[in-house]
Amino acid sequence: MCWFAKTCSTMCSSILLAIFPSAVAVTHAPPVTNFVDFAASELGDIKCGPEQDYESLMDAHLIHYTSDEKYDKFDGYDLVKDYAKRPRDMASSDEKPKTVRCVGEDKEEGTWHVQRIGPFRSTGGNDWWQFAWLDMFGFDGSLGNEYQILGAEESYGMTGHWTGPITSDGKPIPLPPLHIHHIHLTQGAGLSWSSDFLDCSIDGKNCPDGGMIYAHHGDKQKLDKDDPRLLGLHAFGEDYGQGWAKKLYEPISCTGEINDLRPAGSPEIEWWYQSAVRIVRGKKNKDVAPLSMHYLYNPFEIGINTQFSRFGCYRVHPSHDTVHVYTGRMPYGGELIHPDAHMHMSAAQQMYLFSGSPEDLGLGALAFDYTWVPLNTVEALRAMGLTPAASEPAGGANNQKIVDVLSRSVSEGRAYQVCHAKANRVKLDGRSWDRASSLECNPWSFESGTQYTSVAFNGNPDLPDMRDAPGIYYNAISQLTRPSSIPKEFTFTQHAHWFLTYASTDQYSKYTWALGSQDPDAITPIVSKADLYRLLVWGTPRHGPTFFDTFVLFPLLNLALALLKLFHPTFTWFSPWPLRTAFWLIVALFVAMLAAFYAFLWAIRNPTVNLAVNRLSLNTIGKRISLGADLPDKTHYPIGLEIMSYLSLAATCIAVFAAAVTIIVPGDIYLVSDFGQELIQEAGEELNWSTGKPSGRYGVNASFVLVALPMILGLGAVAFWCLRNTIRAEVARRRLSERIHAAMAFKSLRDLIGAIEEEDEEMEESIECAPMLSSKDV
Repeated sequence: MCWFAKTCSTMCSSILLAIFPSAVAVTHAPPVTNFVDFAASELGDIKCGPEQDYESLMDAHLIHYTSDEKYDKFDGYDLVKDYAKRPRDMASSDEKPKTVRCVGEDKEEGTWHVQRIGPFRSTGGNDWWQFAWLDMFGFDGSLGNEYQILGAEESYGMTGHWTGPITSDGKPIPLPPLHIHHIHLTQGAGLSWSSDFLDCSIDGKNCPDGGMIYAHHGDKQKLDKDDPRLLGLHAFGEDYGQGWAKKLYEPISCTGEINDLRPAGSPEIEWWYQSAVRIVRGKKNKDVAPLSMHYLYNPFEIGINTQFSRFGCYRVHPSHDTVHVYTGRMPYGGELIHPDAHMHMSAAQQMYLFSGSPEDLGLGALAFDYTWVPLNTVEALRAMGLTPAASEPAGGANNQKIVDVLSRSVSEGRAYQVCHAKANRVKLDGRSWDRASSLECNPWSFESGTQYTSVAFNGNPDLPDMRDAPGIYYNAISQLTRPSSIPKEFTFTQHAHWFLTYASTDQYSKYTWALGSQDPDAITPIVSKADLYRLLVWGTPRHGPTFFDTFVLFPLLNLALALLKLFHPTFTWFSPWPLRTAFWLIVALFVAMLAAFYAFLWAIRNPTVNLAVNRLSLNTIGKRISLGADLPDKTHYPIGLEIMSYLSLAATCIAVFAAAVTIIVPGDIYLVSDFGQELIQEAGEELNWSTGKPSGRYGVNASFVLVALPMILGLGAVAFWCLRNTIRAEVARRRLSERIHAAMAFKSLRDLIGAIEEEDEEMEESIECAPMLSSKDV
């Protein structure tokens, strides 16, 4: 999903690379198949409505970025002028894209519903066309009663889909020239600007949702030796097989990005984006079995100032052998029906998915300093007590020694190999392009809590160092909390993702996602708000929530997001982060605390205020408030006491507010659709989770009260001590000042008296010394 998914090296010498054989024999063929010729044989006769403005779609946004660099910095042109959540300084465009809604014939296997947006006119340059809208196909009534399904029925089933760019006359467009960076269909707002992380954190609704109904990426197009340029387009669509359906309970949203990868200034082409789903309703929907999908993400850290850094990538050395391992637990039980792998083929070699732990696979000796940073395979082999096969770049020779260890562990029955994906790429027009991996899988039945492990191998000797590639430089909070995490030579951004479509064990389809780590219980089996909080601050965590996370970090972030929701309500996870707003909120908070503290100092220093307080005290409690009557005559003013008083008062107030917000907001929030959250809560104790198990509670609970209350009381005691001693010191200082003034006045009086006495003495001396006058003189 990053820049390297679409920018492949021209130095790749072979037309086709299929690296390494499978570790074990494969006996299972998934029933899901690709459409042979979707447009001609599957869609049939369709009826289309009139063209409408794209802006008329529900919460639609459409942005064009003319290059990778501009995309990374959110520097694009908004084609929906009134879109409320766009960056404030983003320019708008006069282009007016349209949308067309079509319906196919009602057949036994279902009815095709089609939606197109466009036309787009592009001239290459690695540009980006970013789009998203809610209530795709209008199943919730946003396009009128004609297309509405929800309301009349509780659910509907999807038995197949097709998605991709097309020409104006409906023909699919391959890669090259157009690259599907990603197309995600989700229930709810998904991972788009329409999702609201603030609403999610504070109200538990409209959460960013990485659980997909289906997902297509640049490595989806199949490899075909006979015609590598065009064939493989049938992979843009999937038939889920007779008797299966992905059941849906909420409106569908679409999030997508498509690139024109031709050189900048190429001849203009006109194209549309088309999505189609085959839907069954009523009895047909009840007669099909539900399919679910669980999306496994590799560990990563998330940036706050660039767009590329939001895509869940980790970085590898482009040409040297590296190995990366993550593990986790399945949230629900089921049986694997159709898996899929996603990686960037330019540097990828192969990827494995196992049922079992890293220790079961013989990888227990591997120590990852950071969950999202792979190991140089030379170092990994030495940690395992093995000798490297070759110096780097090894072209997979060193990785093969670890593959041999995995194969031996599987053959000895310590672990079970679920899937093996081999990287494929093809050379056309002097460039190397991604193609779908060669995927071989075995049957797999699993339960809630079953541990899985993913092992990914990378390194292509033909790739340059790529240190000037866009998207690899960004700022992240985790770079402050865990600095110097990624080696500078690791410049290729990569994915190690798995899409696991499985048969549910109940009557519901579930669309969930998980974040891997090196500890299976470090992350909730379905990504939660607490996981995302820790991801933001620490990067993907290595262990479960700590005391600091639970009782300090979570309440503080709850408070911060509640303030952002109040002052910057348009913030979303994938839009530019409101760093300026956050900065001024922090400044305003501490300035307000400082002003309150100095008002307190002014009050205790002002005799008039003291008299007013005493009168109020006499009227309310019948006695005066004594301000330091028991103080000694000499009290030293403690150094920094005012600073201590201010900081302790501010810390106490922040702790009180943070605890109050944490008690009010929901405690168990999972980043899935609203219906998905209901299913998690209903499953409750049946889920075999060690971390993040739902408890059906809000933020308040016995452990939180038992810990947070003493913490607040302790901070309050410190603040009370500081303020009390500030009052005592102020009274002592005032007394000392009065004594000094009295002493100075007494000294002045004494000096005055002394001066008068001296004048009297001088006068007497002058009289005594004066000559006697005769009476005659007088």
